[in-house]
Amino acid sequence: MKKFILGILLVFPGLASANFYCSGKLTNVYVSRSGNLVIRGDWRSDYTQLCNLDGKINNISSITCSMWSSIATTALKDKKKVTLSYSDSEGMDCSNIPTYSNSPSPSYFMIREEDIN
Repeated sequence: MKKFILGILLVFPGLASANFYCSGKLTNVYVSRSGNLVIRGDWRSDYTQLCNLDGKINNISSITCSMWSSIATTALKDKKKVTLSYSDSEGMDCSNIPTYSNSPSPSYFMIREEDIN
């Protein structure tokens, strides 16, 4: 059975890719004058851009970005944890996500009421 699954993954390498999740508390949130929503999470200790409130970038609409901005400010204010889902890309993980405008956009951005066990 293992050989069968390995064979499928070799024939369809896209199936082997998975998402990774970054979770923790936000230490900073800001919006630049160009409309970029930027966060600093304790999982990265550097700034990552999520989206742009003025226009679509990385397939994230300004409406979605506006909602993410609300999530970010609420999480920061209420000291809640957040979780972001990213597509696995060439060994990238939470500690080495590219920063600022080089950041990939997450698949989703979630505020958490309590820890997930």
